[in-house]
Amino acid sequence: MIKRDQNEQDEMGLTDYVQRKKHDYSDLNKAFDMFSSTLEKYDGSNLTPEIELGILNCIDIWNKAILEFVPKKRKARIGDKIIGELYFNLAYAHFILRDWENVYKKLSKANESKGLKRLTKNFDLKTKSLEKRYKSNAVTERP
Repeated sequence: MIKRDQNEQDEMGLTDYVQRKKHDYSDLNKAFDMFSSTLEKYDGSNLTPEIELGILNCIDIWNKAILEFVPKKRKARIGDKIIGELYFNLAYAHFILRDWENVYKKLSKANESKGLKRLTKNFDLKTKSLEKRYKSNAVTERP
């Protein structure tokens, strides 16, 4: 996810949205906090119903924010500067859920934003590698 805090990103790319002059980003901050705390409970393989529900709640918040997107309008709450970050956060959430199709769709949208091309390319490569591994393991585990 991308963390927007003094325009800095954490190592995974999470974005926390700080309060700006005229807009309230408390919903996006809540989603960031919820996603971060959910990831702390996730061990990388066991997707519990609690973890899945937390991630789905974040996805819902980010999707609602994307509906507010107004392109090429500087003072919009959801404008060109953060739309790509929202799509990247969605891609990351779908990655945890192993929803590969949505990961690629959201990464494609995020890649359209300036400044995210390298991050999305690296994440795309990581996703393809993990998807391939999961699919090959699923084939070998069948009777």
